[in-house]
Amino acid sequence: MEGVNATLLAGWSLAALLFAAALLAPLGGGLRRGAHLASAAMTVAAAVTLYSHDVMALPQICAALIAGSAVGLALGRGVPRSALPSLLGGFGGLAGLAAVFLAGAAWRDPHAFGLLDEMTDRLRMEAAAAIGAALACGAMACAGA
Repeated sequence: MEGVNATLLAGWSLAALLFAAALLAPLGGGLRRGAHLASAAMTVAAAVTLYSHDVMALPQICAALIAGSAVGLALGRGVPRSALPSLLGGFGGLAGLAAVFLAGAAWRDPHAFGLLDEMTDRLRMEAAAAIGAALACGAMACAGA
């Protein structure tokens, strides 16, 4: 994998592992531990995102963080505790829908995502496989499967 920053790869891998551990934590009865692992995963993902982007995009990133935090705070305080599992399921579906939209955007404009082969100017095979996997996983998460 030429051109991939090792720090970014390690950061995203750590975030993915923390998310997976957060999903498995409630199976053992540790809902609070799962929530803490998910929070840590989001923190790592946000830090990696901030590290990977240009300083020029910082105002948009900060605006998105503030808007998302405000929506999460409003929903978290306004929803009764008995409805929190449904709310979390809905957020999982929205994350899946976001993955579907991201895969569609990457398929529509692969040059913007750096997915084209420099020699042939065609979509690389591993990029096409990654787009397909993101689309499939996002669709399953959105559908609740």
